[in-house]
Amino acid sequence: MVLVDYNSVIESKADPLINMAGQVSALYPQLGSINEIQFVTSSENHTYRIISERGDFAMRVQRPGYHCLEEINAELQFVEVLSNNGIATAKPVRRSDGHFVSQLHTVEGDRLVTLFHWVKGHHPEEVEFYDTYGKMGSIMGRMHQVSTNITQDYTKSRPRWTLDEIIGSHAVWGSWDHPDYIDQPQRNLILGFIAELRSRLARYDSTGRYGLIHADMRPTNVLLHDGGVVTIDFDDCCHSWYLFDVAATVSFLEHRPDMPEWLGHFISQYQNQTKLSKQEVDLLPFFIGLRRVQLMAWYFSHRESVYCQSIGDTWLYQSFDVVSDIISHKISFN
Repeated sequence: MVLVDYNSVIESKADPLINMAGQVSALYPQLGSINEIQFVTSSENHTYRIISERGDFAMRVQRPGYHCLEEINAELQFVEVLSNNGIATAKPVRRSDGHFVSQLHTVEGDRLVTLFHWVKGHHPEEVEFYDTYGKMGSIMGRMHQVSTNITQDYTKSRPRWTLDEIIGSHAVWGSWDHPDYIDQPQRNLILGFIAELRSRLARYDSTGRYGLIHADMRPTNVLLHDGGVVTIDFDDCCHSWYLFDVAATVSFLEHRPDMPEWLGHFISQYQNQTKLSKQEVDLLPFFIGLRRVQLMAWYFSHRESVYCQSIGDTWLYQSFDVVSDIISHKISFN
């Protein structure tokens, strides 16, 4: 973890956080004086930990062009609703004027910034996945109940992810098809899978099973604390199929041999809150494949990231085995 001392932030003109601590203090006087800023992680956005005299907070600095002010406000409204319904989340902090989102000036330009109360806990280790997935299933079942009861106009500013936004011509992360990495037989495999998925979706009535979802609730986006699970990082929340939300819980893990066991436990606990029809259980592997193909596009668009470099092209080529197993019905939750 990189530590950024308050004084060095102010003095270093090369640091994108220059003067940010002073601006944050002015907008959030409830923090008191800021003693230290720690870099935590970088993915779609940059996350920092603020250590102040009145507690710790997470500061999310938005990547330019990813989400606008209205979309971020809608995300935080959704988080607030979930929290009010007893679902543990990282709660956003309001500014002194009552707003959630701030615009701060950095040497890299203006950035939209949001503060959250710091959540104690740790990301689950793999030995904790089975138990964690069960708890995640119960939480998501309740989350989908809340989403079903939200009016259509609520948080309408959040994106809508249909097939076109997930893997089509308007895909959020671009194309999954890169000729430098994918040969014709592999391409035909993915295209055949997509055709089969479209056919199955045409027969699926998703009425009441489509709404606001987290869209990235995987082990790296939950924290374990005092026997419970806290869900964080709603940055990708969107309107889409609930089944896509379930499938996204095994993002980047679809090829793992333990995946069916982890997700099977998730489903058993999910169904204690929200029932899945037999058709939905049969469809779930195809949504897992859909998510994996979307993540292929993410991989190509984020190849310089630390995470992509850590999983390497091996992960990419395992995707074709995942899709093949789904088409041949080797992945099942019946």
